[in-house]
Amino acid sequence: MNRTLYLASLTAALMLAACTPAAQTGERILTRLTTPEVVDWSTDGPELLRLRFSEKVGCAPDRVSVTPKLPIESVDPADDGTVAVGFSSPQEPGREYAIQGSAEDSDGNSVRFVLPFSGFNGRVPALLINEFTTQGSGKHPDLIEIYVKGDGNLAGVALFIGTKTRFTQRFVFPSTEVKRGDYLLVHTKPQGIAEEKNETSDPAASGGYDSSDSARDFWLAGGKGLAGTNGVLTLYANTAGNLLDAVFYTSRSTDSDTDYGGFGSEALRAEVREIASAGGWKTAGEDPVPEDGVPSAGSTSTRSFCRSSTSEDTDSNADWHVAAAKKASFGGVNSDDAYVPKVKE
Repeated sequence: MNRTLYLASLTAALMLAACTPAAQTGERILTRLTTPEVVDWSTDGPELLRLRFSEKVGCAPDRVSVTPKLPIESVDPADDGTVAVGFSSPQEPGREYAIQGSAEDSDGNSVRFVLPFSGFNGRVPALLINEFTTQGSGKHPDLIEIYVKGDGNLAGVALFIGTKTRFTQRFVFPSTEVKRGDYLLVHTKPQGIAEEKNETSDPAASGGYDSSDSARDFWLAGGKGLAGTNGVLTLYANTAGNLLDAVFYTSRSTDSDTDYGGFGSEALRAEVREIASAGGWKTAGEDPVPEDGVPSAGSTSTRSFCRSSTSEDTDSNADWHVAAAKKASFGGVNSDDAYVPKVKE
């Protein structure tokens, strides 16, 4: 029998078997062909990584490994689709790792995975995205300010232009001790010069456009700046961790067009849905609309997006305004002077 005829016969036999009553039980034998998927993963302790699959899976310890090497002590699948991976030694805070392996469901459908994660940091401080510009000029490139609300260490904290599952750029902070009241400046379009140094200790160590002698400067290597009028910025405890803060800004409305609910792209709508479902952004209705965002009209390189001077955080557009001309205040308390568009007569 040639290969083609054999495969056709085998396929027909499998289809017949799947639809033939079992001899003893009278039940149909049905085999699902849907592959389980990795839904999420996170470091839940210094010696624990938790994987979340779309269904219950089996995952043998000898099929899982971590690079750089972390000795695996246990792999425990649960009925809810989670798999707890225990290590016999703690992760190095903020270090970049990758876990690779395979898992399979009860029907034998398997999935292979390679998932990056940052070493667990038990001292992640409370942080807020506090001010940013998206219409930077040559000498005032796009910039993001983060306000530190509590003492801790930044090791592994991740800033995304987008979200952790949908992003164009990201910055992972090195180990840096910070205290309440500190300001962090992330320069998203650096020149790439030697003076642009990540300030893990001395806040006056760096040079470059808009560097600060009092705030901590960090530079997004190869950064291309931010989307001018529509975008999402997010902060996570690490690259696979919990959402710490988010902001959604836009020039659009529900009536902007008929596609994607007025968002203009499925990517932007998906990002907003993601931060809303994670509790990082409040929406008026069950499904986000463009009106839930911070209006971007009037923003320039000196008219920044600002929280109030008290850095209130209600996870909504009510916290934000576009500052008046030349009122950008990176590295210090925000200005409450808001941009007021001129009324056309």
